[in-house]
Amino acid sequence: MPSPPASGPPPDAGWASGAGVYGIVSGLGVLGLAAASEATKEDQVPSLPLGVGATVLVAVSGPVTAVGAASARRGGGVVGAQGVRIAGWIGYGLTLLDATTLIFLGLAEVEPIDGIILSVGLLGASSLACFSTDAFISASQANAAIAAAPPPRLKLELTPAIGFMRTPRGALAPTLGMRGVF
Repeated sequence: MPSPPASGPPPDAGWASGAGVYGIVSGLGVLGLAAASEATKEDQVPSLPLGVGATVLVAVSGPVTAVGAASARRGGGVVGAQGVRIAGWIGYGLTLLDATTLIFLGLAEVEPIDGIILSVGLLGASSLACFSTDAFISASQANAAIAAAPPPRLKLELTPAIGFMRTPRGALAPTLGMRGVF
């Protein structure tokens, strides 16, 4: 069922595409940091800072990517991918909860079971992928709405004009003409 045309500002893709790329690159960074943290989990010194870095990257990149996607949804009936966006926020919240728990376990010098750090990193990267997908879809919908919009019409207004002008001898002569605005 097509959505009714939205009132308000015309569609604009904003910086949604760039935010989508940022989310994908950040997700790859989170995966790399989580994998490095998992590989060094026997030693707290490299593992804990790597895990904290992955957590901070998810914490910052999730909202940045989501705001970028929202920049395309400000007008013109652009809705994005709401289900994917909701899944991204749920994954984002769970990632931060799990990652914070892992950080506290690391501070208490408790070594987590094999694969748990990597699975939390994968969850964080997946939430960023959801935000990126929403950003790309929002940008695509905005661009499609822009392309489907009729081109602006050239407005030409002609009105008759009556006036006077000076002749080369200095006398006033009546004139009749058209005045236009475009």
